[in-house]
Amino acid sequence: MPSNDDSRFWVLSEALASYASDAQDPPIQEGDRLQAAVSLVLRARPNLEVLLIKRAKSERDPWSGHMALPGGRRDYDDMNIVDTAMREAMEEVGLDLKLLGKPLGRLDDVAPSSPHLPSLTITPFVFGIGALATAHVASYEVAEVFWVPIDDIRDPAALSTVEIQLPSGPRDFPCYRVAGEVVWGLTFQMITQFLEIYPHLELAKTAAARIKGGNQPDNQNARATAEKKKRAELPPPQCVSKPGSNASATPNSNTRQAKRRRVSPISDAKRAPPVTKKGTTT
Repeated sequence: MPSNDDSRFWVLSEALASYASDAQDPPIQEGDRLQAAVSLVLRARPNLEVLLIKRAKSERDPWSGHMALPGGRRDYDDMNIVDTAMREAMEEVGLDLKLLGKPLGRLDDVAPSSPHLPSLTITPFVFGIGALATAHVASYEVAEVFWVPIDDIRDPAALSTVEIQLPSGPRDFPCYRVAGEVVWGLTFQMITQFLEIYPHLELAKTAAARIKGGNQPDNQNARATAEKKKRAELPPPQCVSKPGSNASATPNSNTRQAKRRRVSPISDAKRAPPVTKKGTTT
């Protein structure tokens, strides 16, 4: 299995870093409201792909037959809520995110607004996965598995509406029409959240740099660029002459003085005033 350290994942993790303001691992809630988690998994193909499932039809499932992200309710055996997301992905589509996935961040919680649906809070987590990763139907709760190119979902032609029959009568809901299926409801909300912060311009630049640099799969180029930018923002080094020193010293004497300064860092600190690094605001 190839590395999941794709440079685009680094860009996405930066975009997600300050998006969700809630705690990474909220405590287990008491009372009637339950907790659940889902995984928005991105596969590192030339065009990033999103993992979607179609839930099996069941009278016991309130989301029977719907398109969804792999996930489910939190168990008390789960160490934290992100562990719930990873466990459910393994159980539903056979994808080991603990071993192969790269956590990129999370989105804001969502919750059903209909009184006819369970009272629960759903936390979406975003993961990156290698280009050769596969998923399959691994649970009776799942009917089909889809890898959908992110650009297909971002295509304005994919945005549509769908009429849903509710107990109160028919109602139109926004949806995405992709892979011959309709994505609506809570899954539509979570994917829309992700697309709102999706840094497509930055990702396009990163993809072009990867191709130009030999299509390297890691994020070293992106990190090197960021470090180079930070160094460019630092003030230039100051050259301070010691009082009484010979400003017209020969190159050889300057070299000897530099060597002596490197040998004695304490005396060197006395000669040059401290240089304060400018802070940056994220």
